[in-house]
Amino acid sequence: MPYRPRSKGTEMADAGLLALKWEELRRRAEGDGRTELALEASPDVEGMWLALSRSGGLRVLLALDAEEGGGVPDLGPQSALEVVVHEVSLAGSTRRCIDIRCVVSGLDDVFRLFVAVLLRKRAELRPPAAVAGAIKELFDLLGLTAGSRQRNLGDLGELWVLSRLQGLGSHAIEAWTGPATGRHDFTRGRVALEVKAGLRPHRTVTISDVGQLEPPPDGRLFLIVMTLEADPAGELSVGGLANRVRADVAPTAPIAPEVDAKLKRLCALGERHSYRLHETRVFEISEDTPRLRPPMLKGVPPSVEGLSYRLGLGHLGPWELNARDHDTALRLVLP
Repeated sequence: MPYRPRSKGTEMADAGLLALKWEELRRRAEGDGRTELALEASPDVEGMWLALSRSGGLRVLLALDAEEGGGVPDLGPQSALEVVVHEVSLAGSTRRCIDIRCVVSGLDDVFRLFVAVLLRKRAELRPPAAVAGAIKELFDLLGLTAGSRQRNLGDLGELWVLSRLQGLGSHAIEAWTGPATGRHDFTRGRVALEVKAGLRPHRTVTISDVGQLEPPPDGRLFLIVMTLEADPAGELSVGGLANRVRADVAPTAPIAPEVDAKLKRLCALGERHSYRLHETRVFEISEDTPRLRPPMLKGVPPSVEGLSYRLGLGHLGPWELNARDHDTALRLVLP
């Protein structure tokens, strides 16, 4: 069976239903002053409840069996989430639970999206595995932990391109589809941009899915490769670019919920590792650009749900654009 790239939903509808349940919890808490109240997260998922922290923050609880290990990922001191395993009083009885709390003010919408992903995972996996899977899936998308310098380069690259696009067109934010798990980072019609950022020396880029370097049907795809240098005095940082992008959003430009959530998160955490831009290269990916393609993967077992690989930039010279043509390529995705 040929390999088919797996698509992911955003669970936005489920997040909306969760929001209504947490609103009900807040009303009940205000009525009797108790924060230990909890509501079933979903009738289809057993042993998972929504709750509130003492400060009114959002929580989710997952019950563990008596013999079940509660190992959870260590997210570090600057994480947007706090994850602990302890005993919780629920409906008059004490249950051992994984307790997950949103600890960054203003990120309720992101946390609801995380819990919607967690619901899907929990329907298939035991609580510890479901938590680990949901954290990996959504944090890779939205960058919810402070993470390492290398981890944040993806966010920085997309924000830098978005800021540059805003200088070319007032509604540029409409083209940013990466936060919504789009196949490419920026898309409009039959044109797409994929952004890769790395530290110098930057000779290869990691392609996270075989379909990532496939142009839209009958369309064009440009690969933008940024090479950065860590520099305490550098003018580029995730926090600085996120705030610049938000400030430059046109009042009439609609912002998708996933985009708004990601920008809020990046601004709230204020990640400040600084860089300076060494160079930017742009390649147009065409039929004959050397890369791994889905038709090459005939016979891959259906149990293989994704493949990633490293692409050497030294082989892409014939497909590289002159620097003077970079803005021309960028303008193609502007509304």
